Amino acid sequence: MPFQYIRDIWKAVADFVRLRLKENATLKERVRTLEAEKRARMAMQYDDKEEVYWRCQDPEHKDGPFCKNCYESAGKDVRLVDGPRRGTHLRWYCTACNGQYGALVIRPPQPPERRVVGQIGD
Repeated sequence: MPFQYIRDIWKAVADFVRLRLKENATLKERVRTLEAEKRARMAMQYDDKEEVYWRCQDPEHKDGPFCKNCYESAGKDVRLVDGPRRGTHLRWYCTACNGQYGALVIRPPQPPERRVVGQIGD
């Protein structure tokens, strides 16, 4: 009987330790995830001129642009996509919230190149 009692205690202690090790691994992974999110948030910089966010990992590299509305209201890093090229001054838009950003400079259409008919080589 005492041998069975010791084995039961040993099993309970082993189960407790196994559970705590698993919990510890889960918490360590959560800390790594939160630290990565914090680094990503610290790298986000707001551009007053364009009214968008850019992720700047180093001074020479900008990633983005990202939606201001999604970032500030929901904490989401939603990359903006290029706006339509014809008939609009829209530079970027957000596919999540339909936000529109930036003014694209539209150049007037150039007249077609004129060719003289009857030249040699035509």
